[in-house]
Amino acid sequence: MWVFEEPLFFNGLLRARTLQSASLRTSLREAGCTKVGHLMKAKATSLEALRRRSNTSSIRILDQVVKEVCAALPESLRAFAEDADLCEQWIEDGDYSFPSLEVTPAVGDWHEGAGQLLILRTPHLGTFQACGKKETYNLCVKVLNLRSLAGVRESRWAEFLGPDSTPKGSWRCLYKLPVEKLTADLQWRIVHGGIATNRYRAHLDPELGEGCIFCSEVETLEHLFVQCPRLSALFVLLKSWFQGLGEEFSFILFIFGPKYSAKKKGVHTLLNFLSGAAKMAIWLTRRNRVHGVGSVALLPVLRGLLRARLRVEYTYYHLMDNIQAFSHMWAVGGCLCSVGGDGELRLHI
Repeated sequence: MWVFEEPLFFNGLLRARTLQSASLRTSLREAGCTKVGHLMKAKATSLEALRRRSNTSSIRILDQVVKEVCAALPESLRAFAEDADLCEQWIEDGDYSFPSLEVTPAVGDWHEGAGQLLILRTPHLGTFQACGKKETYNLCVKVLNLRSLAGVRESRWAEFLGPDSTPKGSWRCLYKLPVEKLTADLQWRIVHGGIATNRYRAHLDPELGEGCIFCSEVETLEHLFVQCPRLSALFVLLKSWFQGLGEEFSFILFIFGPKYSAKKKGVHTLLNFLSGAAKMAIWLTRRNRVHGVGSVALLPVLRGLLRARLRVEYTYYHLMDNIQAFSHMWAVGGCLCSVGGDGELRLHI
């Protein structure tokens, strides 16, 4: 019955040319005809009576208003509004509520697939009355960019690590302490392919060449952080550290990070720290080779980064007289370090 409550004037749903007349609107308003229900009841009973009350010169004008209003309504609502029996049941002061509208994205024939960047399951808007501004904006942006995002993989690593590999569940770990923001940003760029490798730079400067500066292979993102022969000793070392923490090393775990769990918070944050430090060592030694300064020995650089961080952290917690907190964060499983009975730091790297 809510359709009979629709206002006749200044209503985007009812674009009737005749009602654009200010004088006609005034006449109908003075006659008490301001809603669709008023107009349809007058049609069902007597338009002549409405003409007299509104002091309209011709009944044909009111008949034209009825036709234009009905034509403006959607077909399903038009049949409802023109039903004389339903119109008779409508009363002026009745409590009629607008039906609940479910808001869903208009995506046509597009179907969500595994491993795709675009996900329309979230946010779930629900009813029009309950959907929030932020959620609505988020979903509108996805729908507006549907054509350009369709088919884009969630991560460019899917081709290398397998179609079922995904960084889902690992985002919470990438930026968790004790990882520094610079290292976390590097990890995020690696996951999304935001690294200017020689294969990419060669398109801008052909003289540069697209070969790896440590071997003769083409330097892609996968080669730089996983496939380069110089990394084999690094992965052997990481594998031993991961096993010391009770986890099996894999390239998926190394690239995307662990899927964070509160029950294994200490292990997962340390795994993420080790992976981040290894990636930073790879990146720093590459940068040193490009600029011709600093060490390019991967394992010594990694061990230097870890030892420096452990000593700084130990000194801080020692000054705070809270060695127990240091052990809880850094000495998990005695993998990287431990604290002796005399309170002395013992490095195992």
